[in-house]
Parts: sequence; C-alpha cells; structure tokens
Amino acid sequence: MRALADPGFHADRPRSVVHLQTHLSHVFVADRFTYKMKKPVRFSFADFSDVERRRLACAEEVRLNRRLCPTVYLGTAAIVRDARGRLQLDVGLGSDAGVDPARELVEPLVRMRTLPTAGMGHHALASGRLDRRRLLDFARVLAAFHSSLHPEPVDSPGAGPDALVRRWQAVLDDARTLVGSTLDEARRAVLSDFGPRFVARHAALVRGRAARGRVREGHGDLHLGNLCLVSPALPEIDGAPSVPEGLVAFDCIEFSRDLRTGDVAAEVAFLAMDLEADGFAADAAAFIDAYADASGDTDLARLLPFFVAFRSLVRGMVLGLETLDDAIETEERTRAAGRSRAHFALAARAAWRSPGTLILVCCGLSGSGKSTVAAALADASGFEIVSSDELRKRRAGLDPNAAVPVDARSTLYAPDARRVTYAALAAAAAAIVGAGRSAILDATFNRADDRALLAAVARERGVPLLFVECRLDDERAVARIEERARRPAPGARSDADAAVRRAQASEHEALRADEPRIVIDTTGTVEATGLRAVEAAWRWCRDFTPGE
Repeated sequence: MRALADPGFHADRPRSVVHLQTHLSHVFVADRFTYKMKKPVRFSFADFSDVERRRLACAEEVRLNRRLCPTVYLGTAAIVRDARGRLQLDVGLGSDAGVDPARELVEPLVRMRTLPTAGMGHHALASGRLDRRRLLDFARVLAAFHSSLHPEPVDSPGAGPDALVRRWQAVLDDARTLVGSTLDEARRAVLSDFGPRFVARHAALVRGRAARGRVREGHGDLHLGNLCLVSPALPEIDGAPSVPEGLVAFDCIEFSRDLRTGDVAAEVAFLAMDLEADGFAADAAAFIDAYADASGDTDLARLLPFFVAFRSLVRGMVLGLETLDDAIETEERTRAAGRSRAHFALAARAAWRSPGTLILVCCGLSGSGKSTVAAALADASGFEIVSSDELRKRRAGLDPNAAVPVDARSTLYAPDARRVTYAALAAAAAAIVGAGRSAILDATFNRADDRALLAAVARERGVPLLFVECRLDDERAVARIEERARRPAPGARSDADAAVRRAQASEHEALRADEPRIVIDTTGTVEATGLRAVEAAWRWCRDFTPGE
C-alpha cells in the first residue's frame, strides 16, 4: 500500500497518487491509471481472505465491468517481488496474460483508466454537465446492455416474491434501532406495511417477469457514485485505448452473482432513486420513460414504487447505522443522519405513490387541527399541499404568514370571496393531479357545494378523493384557538377565533355517505395525531378500489 501510494513506484511517474477506500477495497488514483486492491476480508457476501481468492476476484471484476465500459478496465495487474526481494508493479502491458512466473505474486490488482473527477455522477449532475440528454442516452445504453444478457431461468429464486419480501424485512429489521432518530414512527409504519403488501398484490407480475426475460445478471450497483461522464473523450495513450465520450457505468458487483442478478426494474430504480434524492425527480422520470421505450418493458412502471422504495430504504438504513458508529467523525455522522432521514422520507414517498394520483382533503372546523394533520400527511407522503388560508391571502396580495388586518377581514372572508377561494382550491387541485402528482388540500370545506367542486375535479381526472375530517370538542378547540392567538406558531396562517368557529358550526353541512372519508380525533399531542392520521390515510389509500 505504501508503494502504490508513492508516485515514484509507478513507471509513468504520475504527479500524485490519491488513496481512497471502500469497505472492500483500497483504490489508488494516479494521473492516467487507477489501481484497485482487494482488502483481505471475509464477509457473508464476499471472501477475499487469501491471495488466490483476491486474484480471481480481480479477474472477475475486469470481465464483468468490460461489459459496460471495456476501454476503462484495462486488465489485471499485480504487485510482485523480484529475485532480489524488491517490490515492483507488473502491469502486464494492459492485458490479462498474468504475472511473470519468475517473480513472486505479492498482491493482485485491477488496472483501470483514471476517470475525470469532474465527471463523477453527483458532481456532474450538480454542475449541470450531466443533463437530461445524457441520461436519456444512457437509458438506451442500459436497455441495450440488459437485452444483451442471457435471461435467468423462470424459477430464478432471487427475483421471486418470497425473496423480495425477505430482503425488505431484513432491511427494516436492521433499521429498528434507528426508529425515533433518523426513521420516524409514521414512516416506519407505512414502510412495514407497504413492502409485503405490494409484493403480495403483484406476486403474479413479479413471477411472470422471469418468464418474459426481465431477470438478468446485471450491474447490481447502478447509482450515481458508479457513473462518470466522460466528456470530452479520453485520448489513446501508451498502454490504453481511447475512452469514448458519454456516461459510463463502472464498479459493478463482482463478488456476488446473486446480488447483481435480479429484475432489471431494480437496476433502473437504483439510478432513478439516486436522481430523485439529489433533487432531479423530473430527470428520473424522463430516464425511466426512455428506458421503458427502448426496452419495450411495459410493466416497468408498475413495479418501480417498490424497487425505488427498497433502494432508498437500504440507503437510509446504511447511513443511519453510520450515525451509531463512534469511530466516524462527529461531523460526518451528522451529515449521515441528515441523508438517512432524507432517504427514509424518499422511500415513504415512493410507497405513497404506489396507489397512483389522488386528492386528500383535510377538513373540519377551525381549531380542529386540520392544518396540523395536513402538514403531517404532506411530510409523510411528499404530496403537494394547498392551504385555503395561504391561497386567500396571496390572492389579496397579503403575507400568508401574517395576520389579516382587522379592517380587511370582512372583505376577505365575505361569501363571494369564499366562493372564489374554494374555486381556486379546486383549480389548484386540478392542476396538480393533471401534472401526475397527488394533492393535499387544507380548508374547512364546510359546505357541500364547495366539496362538490372537488368531487367534479376527481371525476374529470379519474382520481380518488378522500376527505380527512378532523374533529375536536368545542372546549379543547376554543382553548387551542385562544392559545394560538396568544402565542402564534411560526408559519401559522389562520385568523379564525372562537366566534368564527361558532359561526362555522351553525352553518356546517355534514359529509354525505357518498363522500369518502376517514375521521381523525385530534385530541392529544401533535405527534400522536399526525401518526393516527398518516396510518388511517395510508390504509384507505392502499386499499382503494374504484366504486367504493
């Protein structure tokens, strides 16, 4: 390791050598060439405990990665000892011919062309160099790669329903210690229910994928960290051919055929998940569509909620466990905690997307906690939230987070203004679901005519509509309203007082039997109320069938 990290040890005398580590390898990145050394470790999934196993693993890594980037993986190399006991770097002239038998093999290596740091996936995406056109091109490359692979047998066990559920449950079991820190109880409840239920509901489709040739021995680790944008092309140099311009996928899983074999949907989902996690959800959707078009995989979209959720769940668990490792620097553990929360949230959002586009309406009298419930549902699901209080004030040119001036209230809350507000709420819902997203509306919806506007939107767009009716007894509700007036919370938007609640109660038109609803008792803490609402709404959404 000291020799490989020394520029003077390399025949081409690079200016510098950067030493990086993964849990399985040491990587030495020089100006033109990169060398990868397996660590002498043994895990349940990988055994590099002796030099012969490491030699075979290096050869297998080269073979497998040449499927997607043949000119990046130049061959195997080795650290050898000559007759006088000196260490030397044997590059084998860029071939796999093996080590000169006159010299002792000390450590086998993988030899690669050094890829540009600026092109690495996350960096290239953030800088704008990895744009949508490049992603769509890569989607077609990936579809062609999958098509070139031999389909796995119809009874391939790793992609069957039972295997998917076992893996899902194993990850949740590993994440159990994170509940209350980076994984909140509401998301844990949804994810625990979602995975097994989704697989059971789609078991026939999952089993049929192998019969249709959709289970292949692929890359296995296709995320942004293992992608590099080569632009411009890397020129031919002594001992290495040119590397064409484009997005290349490297560092596939070489140590476990089982881990790199599975439904191609899982591979597509991995990159799509990473794109969404980096804030590029629209590009992720475009990448998925391009792959489906190129591959003819018409079932892909039906399975992606599960595989995106699973990939993000795994990432959230791994990052969360890092926060418990005292050997990791405090600053790095803090970053890992934030990323773990974000990935658990993304996994839950993918689960909530599985029933399709829908409209949730958090309604109830003022002081009933409907805004609290709406916020909890939006946080859990990722759905877009529209508040009547915010919409009303913005339309009037007022600060949505400030109280309405007393002299403006009679105009702002007049019957005509109310009708305009609810028509605008319906229009906002139509725009959101029309764009393929789900909506949460936060408003009293006291009148049947106002609710009918939303029912019309739901019918026209063909999406389910659920009213989440928040209830709280008058005494507690008035106490909350008065407390809110004394100490308004940051971002509080409601101007309603006890008199407004009484007026609402006097003109309240109850939800009819044909208006789908769940009732949430908002007595208790904010956290407990939010959890009840999330679990109840999730149960309704996951079980919804047209005609209910």
